[in-house]
Amino acid sequence: MLTNRWSFLVGILLSFTTLFSQNPTDPLLLDSALNGFNYRVPAISLSVPDPFRKGYLGVAGGGLFLQQRTRITGRFYSPDGNASFSLGLGNPEKLIGLEVRINIYGLHDSKGAPGNLGEGTLGIHFSRLLKNDFWIGGGVFDLFGWKPEPPNKLTSYYLVAMKAFNLRNEGTFCKSIYLTLGAGNGKFRRDADYNIKSQNPWNIYGGAAVQVLPEGNFVVEWNGFNAFTGFSVLPFKKLPFQMIIGVDDIFHKNKKIILSGSLSLSLNKMSNKSRFFKYSLVSPPPPQTSRIL
Repeated sequence: MLTNRWSFLVGILLSFTTLFSQNPTDPLLLDSALNGFNYRVPAISLSVPDPFRKGYLGVAGGGLFLQQRTRITGRFYSPDGNASFSLGLGNPEKLIGLEVRINIYGLHDSKGAPGNLGEGTLGIHFSRLLKNDFWIGGGVFDLFGWKPEPPNKLTSYYLVAMKAFNLRNEGTFCKSIYLTLGAGNGKFRRDADYNIKSQNPWNIYGGAAVQVLPEGNFVVEWNGFNAFTGFSVLPFKKLPFQMIIGVDDIFHKNKKIILSGSLSLSLNKMSNKSRFFKYSLVSPPPPQTSRIL
């Protein structure tokens, strides 16, 4: 059954960074067919997966996610966090992008969830560029794990599409918007449907990111059960490091402040024919699982 699910995901995708700061003399930036989208773009999502510029061979990195409290404890200061490491193994422009990602949910035995130091899972994520600004993807979170707590034993599948639009042809403020729409089961279900014994039903998620600075996005998203809003930014011109700060679980009684950071590395050099490779970034770490209701 698992093989059939993977065949379905891959079939849909097939059918349908040395990183640099933005340089107006770069010939890639002058490609009119790209309509201005060939530059560094910080995260366009946090708690929902998006396929945007993901899965390039040799793009590797890692990140850290911190939250000031969890849904479970309810105390204002009860910090928890997790880390992630990812490696790109494909090419979304020519065939299919592939990103293998390890999430480490247990960073400390006494802080956050007790006694879970080293707890982790592995996920696999696909992406495909259909047109210059339209991407599709799919994948699975928590495919298998080690020392997993009950919420992280629950495998979650998803399918997703992302479209970028130019709002302005000149200037840098509010120039672009990135819209994401997807569906998934497991972690993406409504609170009313969530349990740790079953993956279904599937549910809709989505988000929007507006470029409010040359390398800064304002992000709003619905992950299927609650909302996140925040700001993602590339603070250093020549360092592929991005940060996200915001508020998660906005409509839950236990709102939480989050801070996430990730660093990308290029382990491979590709030809100039690859439009987005040197502008791609690893995904930020996903939020810590804390949905036992």
